[in-house]
Amino acid sequence: MALFAAFCLAAAPMAVFGDSGKIHGQVFDREGRPLSGAFVELIEKPTGIVLPLPGRERSSQERVVSRVSTDEAGFFQLDFHGDPKRSRVFLRVGRNGTWDRLRYLSPDGRDVTEELRRAKTAYVTFLIEDAPGWSELSRGIARVGGVGTDRGRVLRRHGWPSEVIDSADGTEWRYARRVYRFTEEGKLLEVRGASSRDGGQEGRDREMGSASVADGTHP
Repeated sequence: MALFAAFCLAAAPMAVFGDSGKIHGQVFDREGRPLSGAFVELIEKPTGIVLPLPGRERSSQERVVSRVSTDEAGFFQLDFHGDPKRSRVFLRVGRNGTWDRLRYLSPDGRDVTEELRRAKTAYVTFLIEDAPGWSELSRGIARVGGVGTDRGRVLRRHGWPSEVIDSADGTEWRYARRVYRFTEEGKLLEVRGASSRDGGQEGRDREMGSASVADGTHP
């Protein structure tokens, strides 16, 4: 009995390892540049459940096993400790709140179940396509002087305004939750929002400070 118990203890870690796997991957844009900081989720779903289509709500039966961000070269690695014979395993990129939706499409989920079943290791490459309208928006940003200018930063962060109003002392760009007022030369004068504290110099400084974060490293 003691010998059998010792055998069971020794075999337990091997059983855990037998149900584990590793997923290695890299994320690129369509020009072949690695995307650093891209958000990658490892998702486990009961067998027979299909991953929702893009834009659909997440199924209550799926389970997010882990999350990582890509490194400076676009690489990521995830460990899977479940049983791919009893569930399906997917990867999903770019569904969190920091995804740059003006610049990139969020790709479809990738099923890595079969690779994990065969070899306990999966190698995945995500090629991220440009978002619809990005080409035109990037040309518009260039026409106003680039992302280093006030108008360029606003365009890069919010896209095209829903309305543009010209006046003798400048131009207003109107969005759903913000109004930006510029001089004729393109210098930002005022930011108005739902709260009065968003206006004036304080609102301008806050908006331009946060807009620079949205510029990203892939203009």
